[in-house]
Amino acid sequence: MNPVGLVIAYTLCLKSVTCKESPITSFARARREQASVVSQTREPLHGSFYILLIEQRRAKLPISSTNITMRHVKTFFDGSCEPVNPGGKAGWGFAVLVDDLFVYGIGGIVWEGAGMTNNIAEYHALIECLDYLSRDHSDDYIEVFGDSNLVVNMVNGTWGRKNPHKKAPHLLPLCLKARKLLASFDNIILQWIPREENQLADWYSKQRSNKSPLRTDSD
Repeated sequence: MNPVGLVIAYTLCLKSVTCKESPITSFARARREQASVVSQTREPLHGSFYILLIEQRRAKLPISSTNITMRHVKTFFDGSCEPVNPGGKAGWGFAVLVDDLFVYGIGGIVWEGAGMTNNIAEYHALIECLDYLSRDHSDDYIEVFGDSNLVVNMVNGTWGRKNPHKKAPHLLPLCLKARKLLASFDNIILQWIPREENQLADWYSKQRSNKSPLRTDSD
């Protein structure tokens, strides 16, 4: 499938940021503070610590038309649950573009039957996407796009910052895992896009709809 029209046509890059301590030092210090809080309170943080890291790093991502220092990676993720939601086959998929050139796409099945929903599939799509990026693109500037308002806003902390998925606790472990993965990147932004702009990832999420449950696209 031609990805033209699925990619937002603009160029982002980073300009240097001056600060008193490096991002690595800042991250290490934040980790020590987290450990101290956990040891003192013994209460679950519900991912709010990761939200703080995400917001701090996003604030250090100024946009510039010059000083291109790294590759620009755009990833699109999507989930599906077919032929019925809930109770169908929950599929995930994502596509990766580097400097606006398509380089990778994959889809898989979470599982099928009772308990499977589109929201579960969407979370798995994002987690699989972030896991891939952590291995191959951790040093790049990354934009992650998805059409699930729920997943994007929950993982970013816009919704359920301190108590995510109070009404759907079965989604909490997936939300916290996605928040933790997102917070591990120095240069990443997670954004919502309309469904019509996410057709490539949607296509990958449905490629296993008639196959046995698998996690990857290998036969």
